[in-house]
Amino acid sequence: MSPSDCSPPAPRKDHWAKHAEQWQWFASPLRPCAQDIRIFEEIVARQSSETGGACPTVLLLGVTSEIALMGWPDGRRLIAVDHSLTMLRKRWPAAEAQQAMEVCGDWLHLPLPPHSVNMVIGDGFLTLLSYPDGFRRLAGALVDVLAPGGLLVIRCFVRPARPEGVDAVFADLAAGRIGSFHAFKWRLAMALHGSTAADGVRLADIWQTWHEARVDTKELAVRFGWAAESIGTIDNYRGIATYYTFPTIVEVRQALAPFFQEQACILPEYELAERCPIMVSAPKVGGSSNVAA
Repeated sequence: MSPSDCSPPAPRKDHWAKHAEQWQWFASPLRPCAQDIRIFEEIVARQSSETGGACPTVLLLGVTSEIALMGWPDGRRLIAVDHSLTMLRKRWPAAEAQQAMEVCGDWLHLPLPPHSVNMVIGDGFLTLLSYPDGFRRLAGALVDVLAPGGLLVIRCFVRPARPEGVDAVFADLAAGRIGSFHAFKWRLAMALHGSTAADGVRLADIWQTWHEARVDTKELAVRFGWAAESIGTIDNYRGIATYYTFPTIVEVRQALAPFFQEQACILPEYELAERCPIMVSAPKVGGSSNVAA
């Protein structure tokens, strides 16, 4: 691919505001697709059946509209908590999400009474936390608010046990072996990730690697039919010192094990689905936020 002659945009300190503005250009695997939602709905329906059709109180971590608007049992109460006021204002489907409320808050200090929710559900939120401390602090906070018999349902983003190199990712891009720009972006991020989950990957480094590759974005859009706006979402990472965490599935299990007993791990069937498992876990008896990190 020939170099791009497009000038890069100016850096920003916070990428969430821009994400909120461009959210319509994000797609699978970064956002849950219909298959993910179908799996979530099946989990919720099975849990409702096993509890005698009880109307649950559900805590949604983040403002994922696909989850907010999916099929829920009658009478459920949904509480969405997100740290970004911009995401809450721009991405929360307030008009469509019935019996739901949104709260701007800290996941590690949830504004909820102990044992007051029947299910915690969310998409990719572990990626925003440090490992292992952030994972374990959140797990402890979730154990505290979950009622007996409750469930934790997470779609995780995990890097492969055998890492791939950055050159291999760009080679697959050039050869047309990547189906979407968002799949490419996640593969690039994971290829740049440190050797352990604690290392993470700095968003600025993802953008810098992309920029130095000098891919012709116009040619890329034409060749693969990708929207230029979708490709442009990677520019949100420029100059951002924030780290994302992509643990392996083993590392996720190790971090959650003091608090939760895994009940199921479901793999959808789409590009990078093996890196987007949906994990279903129940609180362990005696698990609490007092477990040492």
